[in-house]
Amino acid sequence: MVINEKSIRFLFEALAEVGPRLKLVRSEEWDSPQPDPDAEAFLKLDGKRWGRDIELYVSVIELIGPRGVAATLLEEIIIPLKETSPEAYMKGIEVMRDLDTGEDPAKWRQMLDSLDSVSLDDYFYPVGQQRLDDLYPKTKDPKK
Repeated sequence: MVINEKSIRFLFEALAEVGPRLKLVRSEEWDSPQPDPDAEAFLKLDGKRWGRDIELYVSVIELIGPRGVAATLLEEIIIPLKETSPEAYMKGIEVMRDLDTGEDPAKWRQMLDSLDSVSLDDYFYPVGQQRLDDLYPKTKDPKK
């Protein structure tokens, strides 16, 4: 399945269908059901914005390519669901397996399968601290 507006909307609808805490909304405020005419279609988790507008993901396909958009969807939408809504996470991975990212499909699926053996802490760590650890020996603290 090509990454485009239709496939991203399909992903969002599939997540909302399987995850009772997720809802696909349009023209709502970020953290309330009040109308916002400037808002496009996006997901809400427990009534609060989850990710960006579908239209924004679509608009950057030309800039960062299908692989970049797929990685962004994984990072911003799907991987964080692993702990908050495991059913939606599994559905998201299932949908992502069928996306054409411009990568070797076998490598893409292997990478997605590897996500089950890691935790969010493996992905999200203090980047600034990592840079400091790489630059300075542990015995020296550059902040002092």
